[in-house]
Amino acid sequence: MFSDISHKQLLRVKKYVFIILAGVLFTGFIAINCILVILLIPDKYIDNYVNYRITKEFRSAFPGYKIKISDLHFNKLENRIELGFVEVNSGDSSFSCSIGKSSLKGINWWQLILKGDFVPDVLAGAVAEAKKDCFEISKVKL
Repeated sequence: MFSDISHKQLLRVKKYVFIILAGVLFTGFIAINCILVILLIPDKYIDNYVNYRITKEFRSAFPGYKIKISDLHFNKLENRIELGFVEVNSGDSSFSCSIGKSSLKGINWWQLILKGDFVPDVLAGAVAEAKKDCFEISKVKL
């Protein structure tokens, strides 16, 4: 069977197999490293991503309002998003709300990261927690 293939052709096939194998190994190495970075060092990447997603979804759901979130930390072991401070303001300053240290727990973090948009399934079982005296809501009629 191999007697019909010349030595040069066999070397060429081996070269292409080596190139393909090296590409697959390199791609796998990059994929494993990305997964490890997400799992082991989540603060910088996942926290910024979750903050962006919450802000984006809030803007699309309530176009006349602005939201600021500071100190967001996503704890995937406890399925909890911890927020340092949340402030919601209307564009015409008729409504203002600020919430101090609060958290949302019971979130399926894997769905949160993989879904393109927030869907009710991701936050369906979530429970919000906040300190008693951290709410400040003001509504002004002009």
